[in-house]
Amino acid sequence: MIKVGITGNIGSGKSFICSIFEKLGISVFQADKIAGELYYESEVRSKLEGKLGNGFYDENGSLIRANLSKRIFSDQEALRFVEELIHPLVRQRFIKWTESFSNDPYVLYEAAIMIETGHCKFMDKLIYVAADEQLRFDRICKRDTLSPEEIRKRMGNQWPDEEKIPLADFVINNNQEILLIPQVLSIHQLLINAHKRM
Repeated sequence: MIKVGITGNIGSGKSFICSIFEKLGISVFQADKIAGELYYESEVRSKLEGKLGNGFYDENGSLIRANLSKRIFSDQEALRFVEELIHPLVRQRFIKWTESFSNDPYVLYEAAIMIETGHCKFMDKLIYVAADEQLRFDRICKRDTLSPEEIRKRMGNQWPDEEKIPLADFVINNNQEILLIPQVLSIHQLLINAHKRM
């Protein structure tokens, strides 16, 4: 089974592309979703509050995502701490998850900042979803309730496409210029063939 990372900057459309792969019968590990669940583990909460203070959970114990996002996207040290706390745990979950799909030709690991964190080195192959900055900005404006300033700040925490594309084995252009499905089908077939040669 080939472990394939799929990443792209915020607003690139990687989640939609993952849904196309799922329709082809490929299983997708949503790293960012799993990371969100980890904040509810008592050990993670304890370490988070011990380092960054209170105000990130409400009286019912629910994570106040807006407060955490505001902190980590304006404080590089806090961002690094959270990444070093959460990412190894996500990796452990992924390793356990792959055990259920050992007979599959390949699985996808979807994450937003896979290259920045160096997690791509744990993957056998890497797919990068590229889209123009203005198009991504417009998509986020329609999708989220973030202010333009918050969107720009989040975009600024990610490396630009031109730095990431050379690191990828496959690139999907999601600029609405090239049809997506043929690009996905081509990569899918190449990965199936690579598995057959293993």
